[in-house]
Amino acid sequence: MLTVTLDEAVQLALRVSPDLARDTGAVRTAAAAERTARAAFLPTLSLESSILRSTTPSPLSQPGALGGVADRTSAAGLAANLDLFTGGRRGAERRRAAAIRDASDAGLVARRFEVTLEAERAVFDALRAADQLRVGKARVARAEQGLAYAKHRHDAGVATRSDELRARLELSQARQALAQTDGALRTARWALGRVVGADGPVDAKAVDSLAPHPLALDDTAIVALVADRAPLVQSAEAADRAATATVRSARARYAPTVQLGGAYRVVGQPSAPTVGPRDPVWALRLGMSYPLFDGFQREETVTRARVESDVAGSALRDTRRAARLEAERSLEALHVAQERIALAEEGVQVATEDLRVVTVRYQNGAASILDLITSQTNLSGAESSLVDARFDYAVARAELSALAGRPL
Repeated sequence: MLTVTLDEAVQLALRVSPDLARDTGAVRTAAAAERTARAAFLPTLSLESSILRSTTPSPLSQPGALGGVADRTSAAGLAANLDLFTGGRRGAERRRAAAIRDASDAGLVARRFEVTLEAERAVFDALRAADQLRVGKARVARAEQGLAYAKHRHDAGVATRSDELRARLELSQARQALAQTDGALRTARWALGRVVGADGPVDAKAVDSLAPHPLALDDTAIVALVADRAPLVQSAEAADRAATATVRSARARYAPTVQLGGAYRVVGQPSAPTVGPRDPVWALRLGMSYPLFDGFQREETVTRARVESDVAGSALRDTRRAARLEAERSLEALHVAQERIALAEEGVQVATEDLRVVTVRYQNGAASILDLITSQTNLSGAESSLVDARFDYAVARAELSALAGRPL
């Protein structure tokens, strides 16, 4: 079975994630759209060629050509067009394309951290299940030991048959819990395999340490950072700028369009070889277009753009509030998990000592089998709680970093 470290899982997930590939493509598309918007300030250039064959002399025929005689004329040249004035539409479209590119870039950053978080969760889930499996095996071992104590006391005539039956019941329950934990571990390994792009289960190597350590910033600074500079907030800000530029572009349809065009052509007539070549033909055109009435299409376009701008502004404000809320929630989960780790470590120490004392007392006949089973169950619960607290802390820290768009 393939075994990966936390860093290897993240790198593999970033390589195979379809969501990341889609967002990477969106960035490339946005960059191409921005390049197109900038090119609107440049003239368009095209190569033109044509061949005309007719029994009627064309305007390009040689003087004196007779009707009814086949006339063949060919022409080739270059044509160029340039918009001199568009009422600010090109500038607005360029700003809109730049804002969409910024939104795509921020969305890609957010997606990278989401994929990273997904990989880290998958690794932590696999490691959590493996640790819980060890806790379950320890519970089974203690239950087997308790059953041995009960049998020994029953054989010695100092305990009843009920002690042995209750010990067997605890062993059965411990084995059932172990089977469930083993199934959870297999499922977690298959889930990790999917995240890293493997066709089978993948195991995770234990991380160096899950001990809590200070954050890079205090809570207030983290909340402010998330509310202002989180990738999702930056993407919403760029979307708001794009919507504003769309309104400006729509309003530009009320202004006239001034266009400059030019062409340079060379005309030839193979059907008249005795006639010398004609001089090149060139043309220069300056025109203006202004639609007086287009069936209220301009009004509809402006209204749609304003609605989208209002929605984008509202979405930006809500995104900031949501980011602030998620930051507070993640910080609270982080601090709670940190406190739980300290309490669970203390609980494991207390439960371990309690089990030792109760075991000695039971062997000496000063405690009942229920006392022994209760102490064993308490220790297993304390060990399980410690495992959950440690990995909950690791997940909460990873979620906070993904939200902020930077390691914390």
